[in-house]
Amino acid sequence: MKNWIPVLFGLLLVGNIAFPVKAPDNDIKEGNARFQVITPMVIRMEYAPDGNFENRQTFFVINRTPQQVDFETSTSDGWRFIETSKISLQYRQNSGAFSDSNLVIQLKAGPEGKKINPIAASKDSIYRDANLGGWRHDLGFVKGSVDLYDGLLNRNGWYLFDDSETAVWNGAVDSSWVEPRNTSEEYQDLYFFGYDHQYKQALRDFADLTGHPPMLPRWAFGIWFSRLEDYGADDFRHHILPQMREHRIPLDALIIDTDWKTHSVRKRYNFPNQYLLGEDMLVAPIASPGDTASQLVWFPSGEWVNYFTGEKITGPKTQPVAASLETMPVYVKAGSIIPMQPYMDYVGQKPVEPLKLRVFASADGEYELYEDSGTGLKYREGNFAWTKFTYSEHIERTLTIYPPEGEGYSGMPKKRGYEIEFVNVEKPDEVMVKGALLNSVGGQFSYDRNKKKLTVPLPPMPVSEPVRISLE
Repeated sequence: MKNWIPVLFGLLLVGNIAFPVKAPDNDIKEGNARFQVITPMVIRMEYAPDGNFENRQTFFVINRTPQQVDFETSTSDGWRFIETSKISLQYRQNSGAFSDSNLVIQLKAGPEGKKINPIAASKDSIYRDANLGGWRHDLGFVKGSVDLYDGLLNRNGWYLFDDSETAVWNGAVDSSWVEPRNTSEEYQDLYFFGYDHQYKQALRDFADLTGHPPMLPRWAFGIWFSRLEDYGADDFRHHILPQMREHRIPLDALIIDTDWKTHSVRKRYNFPNQYLLGEDMLVAPIASPGDTASQLVWFPSGEWVNYFTGEKITGPKTQPVAASLETMPVYVKAGSIIPMQPYMDYVGQKPVEPLKLRVFASADGEYELYEDSGTGLKYREGNFAWTKFTYSEHIERTLTIYPPEGEGYSGMPKKRGYEIEFVNVEKPDEVMVKGALLNSVGGQFSYDRNKKKLTVPLPPMPVSEPVRISLE
């Protein structure tokens, strides 16, 4: 029912150290209920029977500092009203814990908006079925698609996040740590997200509230091995690892505990067995058996090129695609520039030299490559670099490599070689590099007529100078 893409352990996403905080200036107290306007789309709703409201950070929520939010609040006929530019909330005064009879919220979307009773509606099956999914405890013994636990995004345009039982940071000066909340069973700590279809803003608000994760080390983007088998040290040392090396299968991490979190990105709800990897790659794994198998794939607008065969498909359209055991349906948007690296046994085994660029021609495109040392937190101090690549089809086919921007990082190369593959191009008469013939700078191009693929090797050149490659 819900599509999934495995990602790294949730604990890697805890990116901030918590400290005690005072009550913010956006407090609206109504008896034993308190409301805090976090953003135009997010309101915290807290009910404490003893009147002791929680201002400490929790294991999930570390930043309740409000943005500059314009809101109005008033009381009338026994109701408390709170209104932002995106949502209107009303709560019956002195009515106790939040329930289906004392709380109504309206999204200001469309001419009439949407009225919601979040306490009751969040338990409704229609609402739950519209959730796009967020995570799953593990993927052990799973074959095919799996259901996910609820995530933040819902096609109904809102989500109720319950933080009532989450541990809090105790705020100790020397060693802040988490501890259970000392609250009654009636205590509630809820966050209402009313985003309508502004999904990206909802994710930004959630990240601001719960803390932005640190950037993962480079090795974490490598190949991970995980299998529920009774393995011992000898199995890894004498069987698994040697076989990986023998068959040239890269390996960066061995997972002993398979407690994975997952994340769902839906581009088209009716085709759950496909996903976008970034903005330029469409992946549609085939899970049915057979030496050659096929499935229906939905292609968004634009021209898409099969990564393995060069076949072109123009969207938007739905089309059956087939793949053998050696390939899988991976399509790249025309104009895309995909950076790659030479084979390594594991990430960081050696410098990325040469850097491979695969250019999918027939449309203009650009790509910015981010690089840092691959480990540590120096990137937070600006120790990183962005390298821009552009491809143009106008007049002549030209790829331009720009000098890196940024402060740089430890181990950053002063020179870099490239191996550039142009896909779906006719054989050029000449290849020019920085205004000179390719062979004059120590390179010679090759052309595969069947695949219409041109390969241009470039020797190491100073990264401080722009490089322009023209096909003439």
